[in-house]
Amino acid sequence: MSIYLDASTGNATFGRPGEGQIKLVPGGTSTIAGWTIDKDSLHTNDKKAYGDSNVGAFLGANGTLDFTSSKGNYLRYNGNDFFLNGGTITGGSIDIGNQLLYAKSGIIKLGDFVIGNSYGRNLFCNQNKSMAVSANINNSSPWWMWFSHTGEH
Repeated sequence: MSIYLDASTGNATFGRPGEGQIKLVPGGTSTIAGWTIDKDSLHTNDKKAYGDSNVGAFLGANGTLDFTSSKGNYLRYNGNDFFLNGGTITGGSIDIGNQLLYAKSGIIKLGDFVIGNSYGRNLFCNQNKSMAVSANINNSSPWWMWFSHTGEH
């Protein structure tokens, strides 16, 4: 382990070159291993701005986030909205708060319609089940469709 302090600039370097060095540069660009700290961002060395296509991570002081994989997939937040290009969202739920769209594991609600796996078969139906389309995933009875006034099926 080595420590270098430069009294004339205030710079400080900790560690050996190539082994995750920490370089602190007051008023300038500092580094911690493969991360760079600028006056307004924290980022991996190749990814220097929100929205650039380089692989890596970017966190802006203005609240922006940008993570880009070597496959070109990314997750970005511009301070207002999230953007996902490629990849998969696993777990959790989505509720946009206006009763139009709600999704969680095993069920999706779209307005007054429900998509889910009830009674051992995939269903697309309205809330009271008076209208529905069903597909049995094992194909023993592939399609069912019904309409009624009472909601019974």
